[in-house]
Amino acid sequence: MLVTNNPIHVTSAFANVALRNYDKLAVARPILAKSIVSCTTYATAEWFRQGVINKAPSECEDNSVATADDSVSYSSEGFRRGFLGIAFMACVGALVHAPWINLWFGFLEKMRPGRTSMDIASKVVVDQLVGSPIYFILIMMVTGLADGHSPRANSKRIRQGIWPAMKLSWTAWPFLHVVNFALVPVQRRALLLQFGGLLWAIFLCYTTSKQSKEA
Repeated sequence: MLVTNNPIHVTSAFANVALRNYDKLAVARPILAKSIVSCTTYATAEWFRQGVINKAPSECEDNSVATADDSVSYSSEGFRRGFLGIAFMACVGALVHAPWINLWFGFLEKMRPGRTSMDIASKVVVDQLVGSPIYFILIMMVTGLADGHSPRANSKRIRQGIWPAMKLSWTAWPFLHVVNFALVPVQRRALLLQFGGLLWAIFLCYTTSKQSKEA
């Protein structure tokens, strides 16, 4: 067995082992596999928001940039800050996001199991017009309560945010889904979506922070 200290070779070998183990777990325990990854990506995104961007959640919420007015802004009564906030978002990833993508994308695959152009287009359209708004409302309800919003303020925040969020989502996610449905094996599709979601959340935090500083 050849031993190397080349960082690229070591990283590649580690990634291959990690992917093989993920594939085994994704087949045997699909929700657990997705929960582990979602827990990690959601906690990382929250850490980035707190430690790197240092913004209130309402200024850096996934898919809801610049939609809240003063009446529905971040409340000091919320607990989504510090380690508690990171732990909370890790739980949201594991207990909300992972079951959702397991259920929803399982449904999409049963609806159109092939990889023809029509299969891919159908899944992308249904996801963006049905699944994405449902998940946006779900995640905004959960995080809004954690941020200290009253049910009334949270409802207003969702109504104001959903259309701008969908328009913003349509600038990137349909293209990722096309690649995912066309090229990625079924057991790894959630993995790509989760890491894509992490990069998307970081991008939203960064651009919102930059806009805030320039304002």
